[in-house]
Amino acid sequence: MIDDPYWGFGDTAMRSLIYQSWTFTKNFSLQVDFLNLTQFTLHFDQIDTVSNITLNECFLGNTSSMFIAYTFIVQRTCLRIDNVLRVEFMSPVTYALNQAISYNKTVQPTCPSSAQHGECHVQFIRKEPCSFSWDWGPAFAPIGITGNVYLEGINSPVPSLQLDSVNVISQSSATKVWQVDVRLSGGDNTTMYKFGFQLKNTAWSFSATVKFNQKITITLSVPNEHVQLWWPNGYGDQPLYELIVSNNNQPIDSRFIGFRTVELVQSNYSDGINGTSFYFQINSRPIFVKGSNWIPSDSFQERVTNEKLEQLLTSAKLANMNMLRIWGGGIYERDYFYETADRLGIMLWHDFMFACSLYPVDDVFLLNVRNEILYQVERLQSHPSIVLWAGNNENEMVLAYYTSIIPPEEREPLKNDYRKLYIYTIMAAVAEVDPNGSRPFVPSSPSNGIESIKENYTAQNPQDPLFGDVHYYNYYMDTWNPDNYPIARFMSETGVESMPSIETWQQVSNSTKDWNFTSVLVQNREHHGNGQQEMINTMGLMYWQLNDIWQAPTWSSIEYGLKWKMAHYYARHMYSPVYLVMKLTPYLPSVNDPTARLWLYHVNEFVNSTFNDVICTVKSLDRFDSRMITVYTVVANSPGVELVDVWIYALLMEQSGCSTSNQCLMLCSLYHLGEQLSEQQTIFFARPKDYQLYNPNLRTVSVRQRSSTEIDFTINADKPALFVWLDLSNDVSGYFSRNGFHMFESEIIVTFKSWTSLTNIDSANFDLRITSLYDVTKR
Repeated sequence: MIDDPYWGFGDTAMRSLIYQSWTFTKNFSLQVDFLNLTQFTLHFDQIDTVSNITLNECFLGNTSSMFIAYTFIVQRTCLRIDNVLRVEFMSPVTYALNQAISYNKTVQPTCPSSAQHGECHVQFIRKEPCSFSWDWGPAFAPIGITGNVYLEGINSPVPSLQLDSVNVISQSSATKVWQVDVRLSGGDNTTMYKFGFQLKNTAWSFSATVKFNQKITITLSVPNEHVQLWWPNGYGDQPLYELIVSNNNQPIDSRFIGFRTVELVQSNYSDGINGTSFYFQINSRPIFVKGSNWIPSDSFQERVTNEKLEQLLTSAKLANMNMLRIWGGGIYERDYFYETADRLGIMLWHDFMFACSLYPVDDVFLLNVRNEILYQVERLQSHPSIVLWAGNNENEMVLAYYTSIIPPEEREPLKNDYRKLYIYTIMAAVAEVDPNGSRPFVPSSPSNGIESIKENYTAQNPQDPLFGDVHYYNYYMDTWNPDNYPIARFMSETGVESMPSIETWQQVSNSTKDWNFTSVLVQNREHHGNGQQEMINTMGLMYWQLNDIWQAPTWSSIEYGLKWKMAHYYARHMYSPVYLVMKLTPYLPSVNDPTARLWLYHVNEFVNSTFNDVICTVKSLDRFDSRMITVYTVVANSPGVELVDVWIYALLMEQSGCSTSNQCLMLCSLYHLGEQLSEQQTIFFARPKDYQLYNPNLRTVSVRQRSSTEIDFTINADKPALFVWLDLSNDVSGYFSRNGFHMFESEIIVTFKSWTSLTNIDSANFDLRITSLYDVTKR
């Protein structure tokens, strides 16, 4: 009935649709045998969001949260052979406004910035917060039935047995036995149940005969010798075990589980360093977190396929990531997302869905939230990938801001409201169903971690880099200068904005005028105010953000159409388990500065000792040969950072024949037994824009199919080229073995890897476009 809402200005042109109420109807027939059953329930796995539900002439109930599954009792008198199910949805925007008015107290912020073209009072509805707009996303505020709907009938007054959750709680260091809690519901205290538990593909099993009424938790003990440990990506394998639960030898359900321990270490330093640590230990091993932030991958979840989720999460793994943060302004993802993260070894820092706002705290709202937390934690806690729950995104920061600008007598009531929601409701609900030992809980991100407890969970400055985690953005600094970044204990958000590719813009507009960053379309989708103008104790970095919700200027490293931006290729390099780091101090010195030093470090994450060769060369852009070559052998006996060498910059420049800084740069490559371990590390002695660039005349000289999903491109150049970018049409989806690289060879081979099988491979079918910094500066 409507065009693709993402096309052109659809987000504002179709805005009137979200102000209306909508009714969904479903006609269905039932067999007489079904009608002869005695107990009936209607189930909605997910419904978005505010609705009244009627079956024939019987009102069954209402819904008020997209984050809860609903079950309604259906009387036999409400059913017939031919039936009509009606779901009457209220406009979420109208509902939020009405709730805000009836609350009788202003809850800040009332509306988003005008740049977002958004809607107001989103904190008053338990719905995806970013659906009312964000600084990277549109305000479609969709409604609908987004999960399975089914009518269940049984012949017993006792509800069917349900497997609610399985939780690997902890491992006893003394007995080497895992505690696994299994929670079931649906029984009654008049029936004796004989439960069986089988860990598939192992020799372990257990049985228990019990009576229970409605809910029971059965604790299992699994000896360590029956299972292998689950590890994050890069640290080991991810074995998963299917736990099958049965009653009287009849299967009830099953869950896949992994065995790992999680500890969030927050302790004082012993060497006089201020602050506390903030890092994860998995299976007693410290983990350096390498990752990004996850947002909903579409405004309309029905359009998101499992294949898209698989490719996005695989892209994270291919970039050497071991953690994603599920951001608190989005949604609790579908089961397949978590199953894939389990399988790929992607740890999940999981926010609850509260973001960038204060919230109401009336009894009805808090009860709704409590039910949401209980439901979602029970649903998700079996996944070994989830290693932390966080109460919200940036709301402690929001609280600190508003308490700093209001009269002193109003501050404590506002702080009490915050604690009422996140400590006494959310944290308490998590502790009820996911007790200590499974995974930690932090009330907010960012926060000062355990230091915030000293201020009763409401720190005056929740962004103290000496504690907890930090969100850091600075759009006006020189981002090439590493000294401009704070040394935080854990960086859970940081990033800069960028434009998507022309191919991605073509998905929403066929006018070339719209592809310019000053066009009306781009400015309409630029929801971040001034966005176009802004463009050693740390144990974690998760940049903002991995993926896109639509085609727009955003902070993502992967575009909406799954194309990797240059940032994603560089993330893969910087997240390599073994790599080189170079730093020039002071930043951009003159060639004769006697104090200037160039530092070279070797970073190793492997536990086993290894030796690597390092080859460093000084290069210039007018020729392929090197001005100077230095070779090192590095022996790494344990994870850590090792200083390889320190050059006197003035002497290095003199020996290399470089009279000015913008004449030369240095490349360092890492090899193990002759095989290059990662992309070469490059340090510029001047800003890239200040170098004299020569026409590299980049060109494809051959195309060869390596396999059904791989193509080799041979590329030639006449001169060195900086930031060489390879691009294929939207008809082919995949990624390159390297991209955005600096080419200092006259010929290289780059492999394109497609997500799906390719046919009719020849150069005519593949429009490989090659650009470099030279092409950009000459346009």
